[in-house]
Amino acid sequence: MRKSQAEIEQEAKKIIDEFAKALEAVKEDISLESEPLDSMRTPSSKPEADFREQMLKNFPKKKNGEPQMEKKGW
Repeated sequence: MRKSQAEIEQEAKKIIDEFAKALEAVKEDISLESEPLDSMRTPSSKPEADFREQMLKNFPKKKNGEPQMEKKGW
């Protein structure tokens, strides 16, 4: 049995109204304010001594041992 458009709309309105009544009964204390996080990085006064070596170690190497840099062609 196929429902008409009007029957479907009535049924949907009834469901929405029942849901709205149920939501009115729920009492929830929600704060929508946000607090700033204290997780910002602070720059160090001097860079780490082995930073350059760590970065260059991750680069792929050419045959002669030099780091292979990216080229414009993809």
